[in-house]
Amino acid sequence: MMEKDKWQEVNAFVRMLNSLRPQRWNGLLKGVSHHEFGFLMMILRFQQQHPEVKGIYVNELAKNMRITKSAVSKMLGNLERRELVERAVDPDNRRNTFVFLTEQGAELCEMQHERLRQFLQQVAAELGEQRYREILDGIQELSDAMAAVMASWEPQNQTKEETRCDLFCDT
Repeated sequence: MMEKDKWQEVNAFVRMLNSLRPQRWNGLLKGVSHHEFGFLMMILRFQQQHPEVKGIYVNELAKNMRITKSAVSKMLGNLERRELVERAVDPDNRRNTFVFLTEQGAELCEMQHERLRQFLQQVAAELGEQRYREILDGIQELSDAMAAVMASWEPQNQTKEETRCDLFCDT
């Protein structure tokens, strides 16, 4: 096999992933970055699933987003200044802080959701509904297979820096 051909499949896969890079999604969103939207949606989903609770704990949000508490705090500070979220100390355990969407934050989520829904409808119309569904199913199948293979690969004798576990793992 020629050296160029050796990398062809990997290069094609990386190019495909790069074509979906998150910062390109920012053009679809209005008034919020894709990272901020991810935070808002995580909070919204939690509030919808647990209406009996005031909000999600900052610690839980960090764990679910797979980032550090300090990164969450920084993002929440930005969202709080823009009056999209609020924080409140848990009266039952003052060491914990709740985060919840403000009315303005919930309205922004609804607006973004509708915008993305319209975008995806146009994409489906471009491809045809059946082909669109086939592609989504294929992407899900690929994602599931990749997750299964990744789970079977145990890094051996690697440091945190080598695996970048400090950025991507639940340690």
